[in-house]
Amino acid sequence: SVEFVVEEFFQAEIMGIEDVYCYQNSSFPVEYTPESALFIGGDTDSSINPALADQGDNTVYLYYEGILCSSEDSASFFVHPPIESTLSATDLIICPGEGSTLNVSSQGGLPGVLFEYEWSEGLFPVDNNAVNPDETTTFYVATSDNCSDPVLDSITVEVLPPILTSVSTSDTACFGYPGWASVDVISSGNFTINWGTSPPIFDEIVEGEAGDSYLLEVFNDEEGCVFDSLVLIPNYTPIAALFSVNPNEECIGFNDNPVEFIDLSQHGLSGIWDFGNGTSEPYNSGSNPSVNYTQPGDYTITLDIVNEGNCPDSASRDICILPPTPIFIPDIFSPNNDGFNDLLFVRGQGIVEMNFLVYDRWGQLMFEATHPDQGWDGQHRGKPSPSGIYVYHLWVALNDGTREEFKGDITLLR
Repeated sequence: SVEFVVEEFFQAEIMGIEDVYCYQNSSFPVEYTPESALFIGGDTDSSINPALADQGDNTVYLYYEGILCSSEDSASFFVHPPIESTLSATDLIICPGEGSTLNVSSQGGLPGVLFEYEWSEGLFPVDNNAVNPDETTTFYVATSDNCSDPVLDSITVEVLPPILTSVSTSDTACFGYPGWASVDVISSGNFTINWGTSPPIFDEIVEGEAGDSYLLEVFNDEEGCVFDSLVLIPNYTPIAALFSVNPNEECIGFNDNPVEFIDLSQHGLSGIWDFGNGTSEPYNSGSNPSVNYTQPGDYTITLDIVNEGNCPDSASRDICILPPTPIFIPDIFSPNNDGFNDLLFVRGQGIVEMNFLVYDRWGQLMFEATHPDQGWDGQHRGKPSPSGIYVYHLWVALNDGTREEFKGDITLLR
């Protein structure tokens, strides 16, 4: 008889391997049967590591050898290339206050996927960032496609030391008075000073006037950095004395008294008005004094004021007051309820009888008065008359027996 020994057959089989892997430095377990089979091509006898495999196509094998029987299996997988990135800066060395632009360029990794970026220093998650560090700083960025191993890059932007200076000026003075400014460079090295004048001044000191300003620039001749500052020679508030006269006429009618002086000055705190007739009064900003000139003639009005630094300024103006006339009719009035020239009167001494008629330019009677105490308020039938020129006709009898007739025009202003 013949005795046969039948060996059980085992088919070698690899399980658990994906078709495609991203580039990752990680071990992925591999299952296979039978357990006694020989696994070839992994990083261990039971795993594969895409980072240790070849980029592109890879194949692993499984061999089983029995006493009489044998079998084998294989599995293929593809490994994408790793992420490759380069971090650059437009300027690796910058002056204080300047900036640089960081840019990371990437390739490889999982195809068709947008890279993601995570920066240090709270920068935006994009491929380029503008930075303006106050001190030398190393910036980091991690580039990822959410599959491959991320790549970490770093770059250092060096910030040069600041230019240390000390700026001095003359004491606060009246605007336009002589003054100066100077700069002392504390930092070591070679520097060029420019005060921004034309022609340029390169000295450590510049002489000017209180209120002058200079765009000071201090250049580091070796590093190319610049310190700039706006330097002002200190001054008290500029002062300007100015006033106008009401009525604003070359010669003022005697019957137009009182004369008002309207303050138009700037930044005056105290001073004095001299009205040219032997009278004066202290200056109060915004106050408009009025003076009744009792004699005809020429007068010089002077305003002297000072500011908080006792800086002076003055303004003067000559006026003339005409002699009084028996009959006077103003040629302008302004019925705007401001207390000046609001009513139109016929003025004169010794009037015993009068008839005063005012017409508009179309000949319509607007106002009639038969006594000097009757004044026109610029209204007609209860409504304000418009600004413009009106014609008057006056008949008057005086206490000396004379009779006179006057014609003329009047300007109404609102």
